[in-house]
Amino acid sequence: LVGEPRVMPATNAHGKLATVMVDVYNEPADLALTAALDRPASCGAMLDAQRDGAPLTDAILPPVSAMRRRSRFIFSLEQQRRPPHIGAWLLKEAMPMDKTPLQRYAELGEEFEGPDTD
Repeated sequence: LVGEPRVMPATNAHGKLATVMVDVYNEPADLALTAALDRPASCGAMLDAQRDGAPLTDAILPPVSAMRRRSRFIFSLEQQRRPPHIGAWLLKEAMPMDKTPLQRYAELGEEFEGPDTD
């Protein structure tokens, strides 16, 4: 957890709402497998190496130092007011804090400069 959760009081429509920021750390082996699966060319090489009993080389798996180890998320929670989960906090939404490719592209600014025309 990063900091304390923010809790909003209950209303007539719903129970208490809370948001909390969470850091998620990945194991290096999990990172290597995930990165390899993101590259379709390496999936076939991984299967071939597994069938042949050969070790997985850096050509198949990217170096662990080049992979992300920490991700940050904001979790939205809602406290239930009706049976069968009275008082239980259920996960309502999990939002990644990483920027999407569209957000990174939007930071570059306008494609065309100059006055707007209608």
